[in-house]
Amino acid sequence: GVPEIAEQILSYLDYKDLKNAELVCKLWHDVIRNGRNWKRCLEKVWFLQKINI
Repeated sequence: GVPEIAEQILSYLDYKDLKNAELVCKLWHDVIRNGRNWKRCLEKVWFLQKINI
């Protein structure tokens, strides 16, 4: 469905772009907040912080 397609498209965005994209509309906001993209970005940020310590 549409949420799955949106999630796939949004998977190419980094953290900053996801933050901006979630402001576009309710669907994008819900897909970003409830989908794997947000988790992926948070894991990436956490990993980068961990290796920089």
